[in-house]
Amino acid sequence: MSTLQIEDLVIYKKSAKPGQPEDTVLIVKGLSTVFESGKLNAIMGPNGCGKTTLLSSIYGLTDKKTMTSGRIFLNGEKRDPVSWYSRTSIAEQLSYIPEDETVAQALKFSLELKNARCKSDSKLKDYLEAIENLHLSKLLDTKISALSGRRKTKSNDCHRPYF
Repeated sequence: MSTLQIEDLVIYKKSAKPGQPEDTVLIVKGLSTVFESGKLNAIMGPNGCGKTTLLSSIYGLTDKKTMTSGRIFLNGEKRDPVSWYSRTSIAEQLSYIPEDETVAQALKFSLELKNARCKSDSKLKDYLEAIENLHLSKLLDTKISALSGRRKTKSNDCHRPYF
């Protein structure tokens, strides 16, 4: 039986909302647990709570804004990048939107594709409806790279020409 053991994992992330100074946020504090193969394991929580950041940190795929401490073992051996990646895999959420676009830019582009032959009043109506339906009004100026995994998925949904 394979095991993934985590001891005292702490994760901090530097974050900055548009127009505000950078701040360091505690994402995970002192997590210790064991995942065993053959058993169902679930990581659950609300949008933006750090589920994707946690999985990325465990797998060693953190960005320069994420700081971690703690120990991770696979079958009792400390995580070694060479053997780790040859024995494990992760399926990440995919984003079709350029990371440097804002939610508003992505939505506007999608609607322009969808409504290429429509009058401008119709485009504006569709734009406002999409913002409301996807609960994105507070995120319009946020870069895609700063969104949680779930919110990136919502933005992906709005980026498709026909949603």
